Amino acid sequence: MFPDLKLEDFAPYVGKVFNVVAEGYHPYPLTLVSATAIPNRSNLAMTRPPFDLRFTGPGPGYLPQDTWGLEHPTLGVVPVCIIPRAQNADGYDYQASFY
Repeated sequence: MFPDLKLEDFAPYVGKVFNVVAEGYHPYPLTLVSATAIPNRSNLAMTRPPFDLRFTGPGPGYLPQDTWGLEHPTLGVVPVCIIPRAQNADGYDYQASFY
């Protein structure tokens, strides 16, 4: 089950490293580079205000799109769908959006 995560859960940790963890894999570090609100442009009732997280991670390989355990010392391990967005000079950029 996915926890009821909010922007406020992540905003204090911009600039901090999270580890992506999964059984059979080495921890993969992702640095949270932004945590921003997404405007709700629909008429649908939402369970939380939507928000977006952007991360950067090392290369040369990349983390494929999947639901991964995102680990932080304060938040613990939370399941998050992480999507690779683009390659950068040092590795890859990733996104996780919550609606």
